[in-house]
Amino acid sequence: MPKFLEMEGIVGELGEMKIPLKLEAKPIKKRPYRINPRYKEKVKVEIDRMLEVGIIKPIVDYKWICQMVVHDKKSGEITICVDLRKLMMLS
Repeated sequence: MPKFLEMEGIVGELGEMKIPLKLEAKPIKKRPYRINPRYKEKVKVEIDRMLEVGIIKPIVDYKWICQMVVHDKKSGEITICVDLRKLMMLS
């Protein structure tokens, strides 16, 4: 199993991410964005890779669901992000 820091594009030591929630934040469940069918297999491969190295983990019982955003790179690769804007504190 590859290690997290051995993954291409990972720079430095990354720890657990903390999300500063709005004070009045309540659990939300957003419908997923539609994924372009040409990305379907690439998304599956990338999610499997992130599961394998421990960036993400499967959960069964959840109260929060944020939308996944797929970005296409010029190299043909993809980057998967999560849209957390509805949860973040306003600065």
